[in-house]
Amino acid sequence: MMFSAKSAIFVAVVLFACLTSGHVPEEDQELITLVRLLEDDDTGEEELAEVLLSVEDEVTVDFMIVNEELGDYLVRSSDERVFEVEVLGNDDNTVPVNETFQVKITGKFLGIESLQFVDVEGDLIAATYTIKVKRVPKAISVIFTYTLLVWLIISYVSMGALMDWPTLKERLYPPWPIIIGMICQFILMPLVTFILANILPVDNPTAVGIVLVGTCPGGWLSNIFSVLLDVDFILSVTMTFFSSIAGMAMMPFNIFIYATPFIQDNTNLQTPFGDLALNLVLLVVACVIGILLGWKFEKFRTFCEKVLKPIAVLLVVFGLGLGIPADIHMFYSDWPIWVAALVTPLIGAYLGLSLARIFALPIKKSVTIALETGVQNALLARTVVYLYYPQPEGDLVGRVQTLTVLITLVEGCLISIIYQLSRFLFCRGKNDDEVDLKEDESKVRETNGNKLPDKSHEAESGIENPAFYDKTVV
Repeated sequence: MMFSAKSAIFVAVVLFACLTSGHVPEEDQELITLVRLLEDDDTGEEELAEVLLSVEDEVTVDFMIVNEELGDYLVRSSDERVFEVEVLGNDDNTVPVNETFQVKITGKFLGIESLQFVDVEGDLIAATYTIKVKRVPKAISVIFTYTLLVWLIISYVSMGALMDWPTLKERLYPPWPIIIGMICQFILMPLVTFILANILPVDNPTAVGIVLVGTCPGGWLSNIFSVLLDVDFILSVTMTFFSSIAGMAMMPFNIFIYATPFIQDNTNLQTPFGDLALNLVLLVVACVIGILLGWKFEKFRTFCEKVLKPIAVLLVVFGLGLGIPADIHMFYSDWPIWVAALVTPLIGAYLGLSLARIFALPIKKSVTIALETGVQNALLARTVVYLYYPQPEGDLVGRVQTLTVLITLVEGCLISIIYQLSRFLFCRGKNDDEVDLKEDESKVRETNGNKLPDKSHEAESGIENPAFYDKTVV
């Protein structure tokens, strides 16, 4: 109890520090008055202090530094990887005060940085001007985004078709796996990703992207891994269905709580809650349509069962083939973004597995909860970001979701390969029912001496997995 109390206090202190600090940038000292001169008015001052250009574009901007004290100022880029700067007519990029000068800005890479005016003598940043560099629009990016949307709809229709109501009811009573999954997905994961976004040295768009991943409900990918790892597929589908319904309220609620500190004055980072809710409703409707089709047409359910694995592999390969070229910029992300994408699924899986084992759930149900918690529906967040966020903020926020999906695929495939190899090498000749029965017998012997379990436990503990179910066995 003492350890638990100390842990709770530590988490509370970390959370309070994150909430009170956020990602508030250090404000530069405005020692001078910086005026951007418009082309049609040599005396006008632009209200919006930013320049938006594409990669490889060049923009020439007229400025004037107004200051009573004479002196020279150095014009420089806060990050030359994003954009380069050149003062026309001056090789050393220094400019005098109270005179008009021209600055050529060349976009190099996706990002939001600042044009800095530095006092040469004191080496102080006297003023800044926001520079935004966006990607050149490509057709493959648009195709990939709408392909993801179709992918999500098809996956939820097939998920609904595989949901059998009598079997589903068995997973609802007792409802502890569903409740534990909800706690992990909508209470723990948003908090974990919020703390992670504060700990890692990332900018505000990236922090919003990390939080978006943590607020997502479970996705279809977790159902695929539950098939590949021979765990409780029906429970996985059930958890995905109910988390999608709960996500219509909980995802916007958590985004409002945890993403707001990172938005600050950048209105382009504000979450389009209406569009987000519409996409969540669309996915639930697709799942309900799948349920009705599976209930009405048995052949449709059988078709979904047979093609689940091949379609999953095909969609993954197709998604990677389109996604990597469309989002090639994500591979140039800084190390904190890679760390966030790497550890978020692992932390989610660890929390789900730990909480399930604390409540003494069977190992296969525990692993199912771990998959559902660790494999968040980042594809949903990525689709919403690219459809409704302006650029370059959309690309900056979406890097985290795309990398998370890619790393989750790699992690999940490696674990699945290791499991299948281990099963082939050490469990040949044993089917899942035999292994589950032995587990049940050992548990009963530990608690009730040598009393063997009733055969009715056999179906309850076995994996009701449509992808592997042999209809010839009664």
